[in-house]
Amino acid sequence: MVKTAWRFGAEIECLVEVDLEVCLTKTEIAELQQVEFSTASETSITPGEQRIIRDRIFKKIYDHIATKIGQILARTAPSESLRVFREDDSSTHAFITWMLEYDGSIQRDDGAKVSQIPVELYSPILRHEPENPLGWRSSMKVILEAFNQTYDMKVNKSCGMHVHISPISGEWELDSLKKLSYCILWFEEALELLYPDERRQTVQWGKANYAHNPRFQKKTGDDDDHLEVKQVKKDISECANQIAIRTDIVSLVHLMNPPSRSAANQSDEPDRYYAWNFTNLIEGETRTVEYRRPPSKTKSKDCEPWLWLSVAFVDAAVQIDTVQFNDNGGTLRRKYPNRTVEDLKVFLRTSLEREKGRGLNHTKVRQMCRPILHNKGGKMEVQPMKPLTDAELYALEEKKDRKKFDIMKERMVNANKAGVEHVVTPQIEGMVLEDDDAESD
Repeated sequence: MVKTAWRFGAEIECLVEVDLEVCLTKTEIAELQQVEFSTASETSITPGEQRIIRDRIFKKIYDHIATKIGQILARTAPSESLRVFREDDSSTHAFITWMLEYDGSIQRDDGAKVSQIPVELYSPILRHEPENPLGWRSSMKVILEAFNQTYDMKVNKSCGMHVHISPISGEWELDSLKKLSYCILWFEEALELLYPDERRQTVQWGKANYAHNPRFQKKTGDDDDHLEVKQVKKDISECANQIAIRTDIVSLVHLMNPPSRSAANQSDEPDRYYAWNFTNLIEGETRTVEYRRPPSKTKSKDCEPWLWLSVAFVDAAVQIDTVQFNDNGGTLRRKYPNRTVEDLKVFLRTSLEREKGRGLNHTKVRQMCRPILHNKGGKMEVQPMKPLTDAELYALEEKKDRKKFDIMKERMVNANKAGVEHVVTPQIEGMVLEDDDAESD
């Protein structure tokens, strides 16, 4: 059996209560209050200007947070550090420390004051290696302990935890990605049962790769016979064959994360807002598969089970036989015929037994996932997506704009390094991409 080592990173979304008077001027507090709580009819500030104000003020707040946490880490864990993410960070050197960044999708509690600050906390690259598969836990423990000692830290239904995973070499192989894709579809309803209610209700941020994916749906009914035409899921065997015939990673990404088409959006770019996001394989430099559905937690002991589950699922998936891509579902159908949580537990033992074979205490690893899997059984049908509220829709569009900006900026930087004279960049209100090497008129 292949012994694969993994590297992964966590993005933890949360809210922290900050004394703004010690890190902002009164004018800055008033500015933040205006852009965070004023409606469009109550302010003359354009969305683009609001974005610039937020970036400036939140970076100042995050610098203050990083300094306070850094003072604790200097005493308790000198090998760990925290800093604020900067636009000029490249993917190759950004994730060597813990980082803070703004995320517009994180919503304050109803009635909360402006001092409740949304925070996205990025881990450094963590490693799940044969010699020390749980060595990553100490890094997460010390950083979250420092946060909880310093701030009132909490999460709500707008917060999630995203897990980025790649082989330790950094390069995914097409065959492994196809196996993972098939397992994602196979166990989708088992995983759905494990999520807390709030992570099922916010599926617009992490749509189901099978149930919500138009590439895995077909029409039923007939207008001519006055029957209601519906989109229903294709049989899993049809989907397996769609995966099996992919000949390159780009086409697989477009299958698992198809473009989100609407009257207002005719983009051909793959949609990252699926439970399992493959778009980083063809965008940017991280080359990860991102699992977007785990709930966010503020304590290390509560984060660890979801991180272990994420890596263990991927680890087990790449061990399946390629021959499973056939009309009958192959050994997945034979070994895990019901696609339930009970089957999922057996499936995860593929990774668990590998950990045992590495000499790791078997009971200790089983305890890692106990909070998620204990007393769970059966499966849950994925429900249709709920429409976003106006606030959620605005936050989603802003995130898409920011991601588009980041991707195009990276393309320009890479083009400049390669000596390309011109790169077409998107027009995003309030954001301007400038070529540092371009001569001014």
